Amino acid sequence: MDPGDRTIHCSIHGRRPAAFVCRHIVHGAQHGYRVGFWFGDDPVNPRSDAWCDACETRLAKASYVWNEENEAQAGVTVICGLCYDSARKFHLDEPPRQQA
Repeated sequence: MDPGDRTIHCSIHGRRPAAFVCRHIVHGAQHGYRVGFWFGDDPVNPRSDAWCDACETRLAKASYVWNEENEAQAGVTVICGLCYDSARKFHLDEPPRQQA
């Protein structure tokens, strides 16, 4: 992804706006278990950076300041906007599936 270009090429959805989430959100959605979905309050970005319950706990312990340690644990991942929308819906709205 070009730093000046906030779009990515998604293998599923093609060229779409980029969104940033913790790796746990992606992994949970891929493997069918909910991890929570917390996101920043950004009125200009409908797909604010998002993180899971475990990352929220670590962030709270750091007085809600991102630092090297909690950023490393989050493993921020770029996904397309449509994948973000699907992950958000899965982690917030759908009934949970059994974790394997």
